[in-house]
Amino acid sequence: MAPKKGTVNNPGGRPAGSPNKVSEEIRKALLQLLKDNMKGLKDDLKALESKDRVNVLISLARHLTPPALNPEKLTEDQLKQCYEYFKEQYEQNRI
Repeated sequence: MAPKKGTVNNPGGRPAGSPNKVSEEIRKALLQLLKDNMKGLKDDLKALESKDRVNVLISLARHLTPPALNPEKLTEDQLKQCYEYFKEQYEQNRI
């Protein structure tokens, strides 16, 4: 029988919304690799055809930018925090 939606088989696992340490380490290593090889990368990118250059940049961006927020995966507390934040922002801008 499948678990009820919103429950996990490993309740002692990493809490929802907390960063994955391995992914964070890989992201930092990739950023450092890019920094260390920036000149060569720029030259290599210039040598590529336009569509290939765009594909490389999109692939890199996927590893360097946070994923889009999926409201369906937020907990009730996270949704309440979002609501309170946006309510406060709205009220501050309306005064």
